[in-house]
Amino acid sequence: MKRVFWSIAVLALLAFGLAGAAKADTCASSSNCLSTGGVTFTFTSGGPDGSGGFLVNMIVTGASVVTSDTLTSFSLQITSGGTFGTVIGVTGPSGTGNWVVEGQGPNTGQGCNVNGSGNHWCIDGGGIPFPQAGTFTFVIDVTGLPGAPDGADLQAFQTSGGIEGISTGTGIGQPPTTTTPEPASLLLLGLGLAGASFLRRSRS
Repeated sequence: MKRVFWSIAVLALLAFGLAGAAKADTCASSSNCLSTGGVTFTFTSGGPDGSGGFLVNMIVTGASVVTSDTLTSFSLQITSGGTFGTVIGVTGPSGTGNWVVEGQGPNTGQGCNVNGSGNHWCIDGGGIPFPQAGTFTFVIDVTGLPGAPDGADLQAFQTSGGIEGISTGTGIGQPPTTTTPEPASLLLLGLGLAGASFLRRSRS
């Protein structure tokens, strides 16, 4: 019985150790970023725009996308000191089309839904096919902030295919939020294996 107890304890520790190793973020620990569908969005401050506004760089990578897809629109909200900024311009990556700020509202599978709601601004008009290596940098021009942006939330994004979703909560200069995987499944597997060996010994 003592051997079974120690086997269970060792397997439990192993399960938690594996869970800890599995929670490595796909974003660099020094970056402010989020990932979904194999696409990573990294935000950095671009400094003042020279006319009282501020710039935010959004760097997009997607070499690990599983199926072919195209990023066609996204919606951003950018803040400073709790104040929401107004996105007045965007410079998209060279060779990816004519990206424009359509207005205030979310984006959908058909592009931007400019309805004046929310504090996010929809950008579309271009297209970036994935998977492919390399990075694509957008420069977002924001006004109406009391200081340099300290938050850039990717409220939603939509592509022509399957890279889609809703994500929030990325702050410029802040570390990314890491998710802790649930170790229960690994623990249950370990307990089951330990129990199986115990039952086999009891029957013999």
